[in-house]
Amino acid sequence: MEVTLDDPHTVHVLVYEKGILGCFYIDAIGQYAYFDKDGFVVETSSDEIEDVPKITGVTCDEVVLYEKLPLDQPDVLNNLLSLTQILKKYDLLPQEIHYDSSLKPTLTYYGIQVSIGSDDYLSQKIVRLSGQIHRYYFLREFFKKTETSSGHMENYMTILCLTDTFLKNL
Repeated sequence: MEVTLDDPHTVHVLVYEKGILGCFYIDAIGQYAYFDKDGFVVETSSDEIEDVPKITGVTCDEVVLYEKLPLDQPDVLNNLLSLTQILKKYDLLPQEIHYDSSLKPTLTYYGIQVSIGSDDYLSQKIVRLSGQIHRYYFLREFFKKTETSSGHMENYMTILCLTDTFLKNL
């Protein structure tokens, strides 16, 4: 926040809003807890904010506003913060980030699931993903429309399988 006094009758206040990178649904309070790039809870709300990834597969039972997310595994929080910051940088925030039982993240973009795997080479994986996910989504939508009008589902399935194999090997 910046405050400047231009003259005895004019004060300018400039407030910077913290960016939201993701959210957890907290069952105990029936609300979403939204967090920033440092892992601090910046908002709780019963309303779902559009274009903010939901985090699933790891639990966060309770939160305190303006305090760090209390996750049981600190490594998961570090991974989550690194991942969401890189995804934000490349404008690739997904609808959901799901951690499996091995605590490996999977991103979901409109039904497309991308397994990220370990933290190793995370930036390089996201760069590769940025070059492919939009193309894959376009092809999927194109062939969905084509399939419904002409019945060529085998072409659609072949491209999906090839692309799925590529994305799984990120």
